Amino acid sequence: MIFVCLPSICVLDVHGKDAARIANNLCTADVVKLETGQGREAFVTDIRGKTVGHVCVFRADDGLRMIGAGPAVTAIGDAPPLPNQATAIAAHLDRYTLREQSVPEDKSELLVGIVIDAQTALRCETTLAEIAKEAEPTDLRSVSFTLGQNSQSPFSGRAYQVPWWQGGALLLIIEPGVERGIEPGALQAAKDYLTSIGANEASMAEFHRLRIENRFPWFGVDLDASHLPQEADRDQQAISFTKGCYLGQETIARLDAMGQVQKKLVQWRLKCPSIPASGTELKDGDRVVGRLTSVALQDTPNEYLALGFAQRTHFDLGSKAKGLSEDGSSIDAIVGISQ
Repeated sequence: MIFVCLPSICVLDVHGKDAARIANNLCTADVVKLETGQGREAFVTDIRGKTVGHVCVFRADDGLRMIGAGPAVTAIGDAPPLPNQATAIAAHLDRYTLREQSVPEDKSELLVGIVIDAQTALRCETTLAEIAKEAEPTDLRSVSFTLGQNSQSPFSGRAYQVPWWQGGALLLIIEPGVERGIEPGALQAAKDYLTSIGANEASMAEFHRLRIENRFPWFGVDLDASHLPQEADRDQQAISFTKGCYLGQETIARLDAMGQVQKKLVQWRLKCPSIPASGTELKDGDRVVGRLTSVALQDTPNEYLALGFAQRTHFDLGSKAKGLSEDGSSIDAIVGISQ
């Protein structure tokens, strides 16, 4: 039972009667059919089929809410920090909105998110326990909640199923925005309540270890605007091939018809005396066949779990490669299975 307080998060609300239709025209998931409280993972795409953002889209009473990786991340390698994806998506929505009633509102700087695992949710006193039992690969839900009702500091918000961790996870977004100068005691009240039911606060390192274990890419770390959605290898969860036309759909459909992209994100298991850095290249002989994007410690000494891109020759489980860490240590890498 754990919880993690996220230092930043993308929260973009899109208001208006045409919000779902406009978003549906710009993303890979069939969000126009969502009913209030339902959600889907999606890639927001540009006219070339490249990834403007990677979010979970939830239907709200007055539009949509998009949730994903926050702006406090750095780009891969030596590139400058990426902008807040909420800012990029909002600008993208504005660019393709003519007379339709659709207004994006970036709330990333106003709201704070706490991620809890399914075991913690099952111990909570409200509807959180109900949706913790229902996680499916493509079907997501959100519900309002109030916790700590029997304490001196109850707190309210909305909970969202997110496909970030194995076994299910819920993102609690507390209203209002806690550490942004509004109601500063709400975050501490939430932490106190979660601790009181037996959950332990974990670090961001643990958050990323769990999402790497679940092969979930973090936008700005594992993916950016240079990537095609199918390179994330989340077609089943985030791409509809039957919804009809949307921006970039021609490129995505062509890739589907061809059968495979030339590179995609895979899970690498590593053996190395020191932790490899993001951006480390992996080779098969003299040929570069992979590049690490996220690396996490494992319980076993000198073993690490990573996400990273692999060339088509190394998509299969058990594919092997080698690399060098920054201190010159040798890296033995294998795709997706224990060595």
